[in-house]
Amino acid sequence: MKQRVKMKDVFKKMTPGLMYAGVQYNAVTNATETVFIIKDYEYKLKLLADSPFVDIRGSLEYNTKATGFIYLVKFGQSKNRIYHHWFDKTMQKNDLLHLLDQDKVTYCLVNERNKIVDILATPNGTKEIVYKYLSTIDPVWTVNEFNQLVNETMYKYKSLESIWEYITENMAS
Repeated sequence: MKQRVKMKDVFKKMTPGLMYAGVQYNAVTNATETVFIIKDYEYKLKLLADSPFVDIRGSLEYNTKATGFIYLVKFGQSKNRIYHHWFDKTMQKNDLLHLLDQDKVTYCLVNERNKIVDILATPNGTKEIVYKYLSTIDPVWTVNEFNQLVNETMYKYKSLESIWEYITENMAS
């Protein structure tokens, strides 16, 4: 049985500048959903909340040992407003199943003092790639092998902006 974790406890463990995915029950929709928590400095979060648009990208990344799904969200045009989260389906299958079923994705913006600044929702544009990730048959990998994939990918692209651009250029293919 999974241990329930309070959102406030998640906030406290996060470092500013990071995005974390968690599962939460939504009483309005009467459903459990994957929610993204973005923790950053308040002045940055106010810029995010005031952005004219929010865009998301997702990509499946592979090496010889593991497969991962990187989820990116960008607020406005600034490359400094891209946040990301890696999904490992061997450990986060429920998070991905909920994400697959959601029509909207919620982002909880939390400041450095662990206070909620804003809550934003966007249409879920990643259902197809989440389905693809969950449908692929892969060998079993370890946490270390998955972390190696993440490190290799981040080294290969050098920045989140480069990953964003690569995914955008290859979306139609």
